[in-house]
Amino acid sequence: MFDIKSKVLNATLAATFAIPLATAGMFTSAGSAQAAALTGDFSLAGLGAAELKQNSLTFLNPQTFIIPYATGTFGSFNSGSINNILSFGSPASAINPFLDLGAKDGFDIFNLTSASYTTEDAGNFVAVKVTTDGFFKSATGEITQGQGFFTFQKVGTKAAIDKDLADGKTVSGLTYSASYFATVPEPTTLLGLGAVGAVMAVSRRRKAQVTS
Repeated sequence: MFDIKSKVLNATLAATFAIPLATAGMFTSAGSAQAAALTGDFSLAGLGAAELKQNSLTFLNPQTFIIPYATGTFGSFNSGSINNILSFGSPASAINPFLDLGAKDGFDIFNLTSASYTTEDAGNFVAVKVTTDGFFKSATGEITQGQGFFTFQKVGTKAAIDKDLADGKTVSGLTYSASYFATVPEPTTLLGLGAVGAVMAVSRRRKAQVTS
């Protein structure tokens, strides 16, 4: 009986030390992951015009942009290049990487996985809003979820633009602005998951020792 109590006490003490160590490890892991990943948000400027068809979007040369505003790890970039959307939907078809913020080496990129658009009347012009979803890949290979929004403007009416698109015509001369953001799990979320995992592991160990 004494031996069982001793094992239980040792397991309890182990739990007391294991949880702080586990949570400290989660802080380190979360911090290093976020340091390497692409996080924050940024805007695109200096873009040329674009052409929209019912199921595709083409960016005319030059297919480059500058980044006038950025937060997080995006702050280290000041320009990039953009490719075309070949078809809308989920999944979407695009020339990936859709955005390239680096040296065109397969890193610091945004790969597009789904895209959609809507048309809205905005006074004497039409606003075409394009939503793009996908993921960023950093220079160290970290993956983060991402989303971007383009707002295109075209003089005319929504009815006329919608009809042209439905008839298979190209809506050209679109000027636009855009912004993107990326997200990763919060450190507090990772910390909570780590603490729960440590408690569950110690609980299983305790039950095994008491049974033996």
